[in-house]
Amino acid sequence: MKYDLVHFEFGSLRWDWNEDGIDALEISEDIIDFLVQNTLQDGLHKETLEILKLASCLGNRGFHSNILSIVMGTTAEDVNTLQTL
Repeated sequence: MKYDLVHFEFGSLRWDWNEDGIDALEISEDIIDFLVQNTLQDGLHKETLEILKLASCLGNRGFHSNILSIVMGTTAEDVNTLQTL
């Protein structure tokens, strides 16, 4: 099941979400349960999961795709392409 409720906006370098869509869901109050049951198990692209893991290590302040590309060992263009998966 794919909801498309949370996504990273590379143009503004921030996470964005569909608050109305999230409010309409019947989900666990435990964010870990939600992520495991509704995100990770529902087939996020392997590349998207890798970006999320590495980006989470960089913290919650905005960062450019060139910084993420260094961490990933690829080009900024590749990172921008991966974010559209």
